[in-house]
Amino acid sequence: MRKIQRTLVYGLCVIGFAGGLAACSDFVDDNDNTPYPSPAQVSFYNASPSAPQVTVTVDEKSFLNAPLDYTHFSGYLNFYTGNRHFKFKNGSNTLVDTTLLLKNNTTYSVFVINHNENIETVVTTDTANVPNAGKAMVRFMQLSPDVDQIDVAFEGDAENTFAALDYKEGSVFKEVTARKLKVVMKNADTDDEVLTSGEITLQPGRYYTIISRGYKTPPQGNTNTLSVQVVAND
Repeated sequence: MRKIQRTLVYGLCVIGFAGGLAACSDFVDDNDNTPYPSPAQVSFYNASPSAPQVTVTVDEKSFLNAPLDYTHFSGYLNFYTGNRHFKFKNGSNTLVDTTLLLKNNTTYSVFVINHNENIETVVTTDTANVPNAGKAMVRFMQLSPDVDQIDVAFEGDAENTFAALDYKEGSVFKEVTARKLKVVMKNADTDDEVLTSGEITLQPGRYYTIISRGYKTPPQGNTNTLSVQVVAND
């Protein structure tokens, strides 16, 4: 396995992810010639169907120009390594207060999950092989809070691509044939269909996370229904 290679440059601003979010690489001064170790790269995704906006800070400093809306992905951002103190807030209400150990030249994804007073984070270390010709690397994150354990297949395939995923669980990256396809979520015990997605396109040579998000049965007044979203990790 190898770390997914990034096109970010240390000290460079990253702009344009998640509909206009922007961040400078953890306050790195482009005029500072001090040698630093290779940074960590961290992405953030808001999968909490009851938290429409999340503000993220590191060591009490903001680094995104706008809150992270539900279903929005920040893209990968550079961070100094070591123990970093992150807060995830909705307005003045702190939802998650946690310290993450970020290691040199390592790539992470942070998913804001769960709902109401139980909001929390799931953190993954993102590593994957280089896909072969005509292939893509794909993983699945099961982040829908009221969905039982699922198997995941691509429509028309005889076998499941991902099996026995509980809530808050994700798979490793797997090599699949790059093509247009639909994602089928099935109850792992009964094999009953839970959801079939619309058509998605996987491009060869790329890395993707397919995310199950939203409620199978939304609470009153909430319209964030069960669906899947594909996020490019390169």
